[in-house]
Amino acid sequence: MKKLLISILVILSMTGCSTKSHFTYISNQLFNRNDFSTDIEEDKVPLVKGEDTTHVILFIPTKMTITLNEALDDAFDQAPHRDLLKDVNTTFCWWYIPYIYGQAYWNIEGSATKSK
Repeated sequence: MKKLLISILVILSMTGCSTKSHFTYISNQLFNRNDFSTDIEEDKVPLVKGEDTTHVILFIPTKMTITLNEALDDAFDQAPHRDLLKDVNTTFCWWYIPYIYGQAYWNIEGSATKSK
């Protein structure tokens, strides 16, 4: 009975959360609305993924802040000379087992293309 109670307490002490979002277009640059066009399909890269992650060991994070912008930069590193992601899915997730280990991360994936 004592082992069962300890197991239940351990499971209840673990916390976590996940949030997903979808964007039609996303970029980390400013665009003039009049010059914006994405009709160029030959420059489209099928799917790129980016991530920004931090690990929490005991209670100390390995990286102080994680941002969607860093995940976006990681995705653009996989597709040189592209500045726009189309049909984008983003995920923010974190979980933590107190005083043992935890993780928080942004994931982003979409089709990279050039703006006009």
